[in-house]
Amino acid sequence: RFTTPAAEHAADAGDPGSAGEDSLLRAMGYDPVSLDALQARIGLDTPHLQARLLELELSGEVARLDTRPLLSAVLKGLLRPLLNEHVNAVNAPLLARERGIRASEVRTEEGDGYAGGIEVATVTSRGERSVAGSLSPRGEPRLVRIDGYRMDTPLAEFMLVCPHVDQPGIIGRVGTILGEVGVNISGMHVARRERGGEAIMVLGMDSPAPPDALARIAKVKGVLSARPVYLER
Repeated sequence: RFTTPAAEHAADAGDPGSAGEDSLLRAMGYDPVSLDALQARIGLDTPHLQARLLELELSGEVARLDTRPLLSAVLKGLLRPLLNEHVNAVNAPLLARERGIRASEVRTEEGDGYAGGIEVATVTSRGERSVAGSLSPRGEPRLVRIDGYRMDTPLAEFMLVCPHVDQPGIIGRVGTILGEVGVNISGMHVARRERGGEAIMVLGMDSPAPPDALARIAKVKGVLSARPVYLER
């Protein structure tokens, strides 16, 4: 395992260009549109990224590729919700450095049970946040970790991420609220570190959850937050 100053490396390499990003991601089996949307919307504390750290970890087969375009794609996805100005693969590394955001790249040969994976982590004034994805043996994109919680859930067009306290009844109440507004749950994964501690629930939905339903879910006793993740197709 080794670390390189990837942000400066990417900036010095010149413009990788959107075509380079897309071809690399497609060669790895990832949908570049969905990856960009997931980075921007999974909730990695982008409003609090000033003068903090971003880390991109690549594992397995992915770690052996030239991934400079991928780092630019990650920076672009993270900066887009933060800035009013246009952010692209060309200016994202420079904009990050101007705002004191340090980026590093970590590579490991171990694939964590998968052929390869991508993990994005941020260190901010509110702590560390991370999200990791990989591909199944059939080439399907999977969400395999959020903030250290291990999971194996397919990416859906409409998702809901709910950190919560591990106690009886919470999952049922969240499902009831969604059902009352006509939102069907297509899949669910729940992960915890210890019994009775904090846990996380990831739901796949057939349609977006209305804002009032999200507000009701966030107020359920034991739910810590209700964060929608909508991927573009």
